[in-house]
Amino acid sequence: ENNSKYFTVEKSSDGINYNFLGKLNGAGNSSVTRNYQLPDHTPFNGTNFYRLSQTDMDGNAHNYGIKSVNYKASSSFTANIVNNGQGQISVAVKTAMPAAIYLKVVDLLGKEILSESFSVNSGGAVKNLHLNPGVYIMVLINDGGERISNKVVVQ
Repeated sequence: ENNSKYFTVEKSSDGINYNFLGKLNGAGNSSVTRNYQLPDHTPFNGTNFYRLSQTDMDGNAHNYGIKSVNYKASSSFTANIVNNGQGQISVAVKTAMPAAIYLKVVDLLGKEILSESFSVNSGGAVKNLHLNPGVYIMVLINDGGERISNKVVVQ
């Protein structure tokens, strides 16, 4: 490294629109090989694009191109939670094969707000909920015991 202040990593799902993933401080000047890591804890399912740049001590930036990584979730089911506003929540569940899903919603005090089971065909289903303003933990468990937990803020 020569005159290296920091490295910036950006991420994209389409290779066009990038968002900041993280920043790592550089060594300044170094004549030995240095290895850096910046894990992506929330990769997109499918192709992820990463862009690396190095910023020198004088503020000049150097781009090092784009690398792509294909990521396939190890879970046989996924859930995306969409807050539609005014307490309307949509839970989109995708499964590799038909499954029974158990859904539980608890508030921050641990009080159970909702508990129900529903079936999902191959491909998926959308479950619509109405929640009062507050902060909740939503837990989904498939019949194979896989669990997904997410925090939901309703205003």
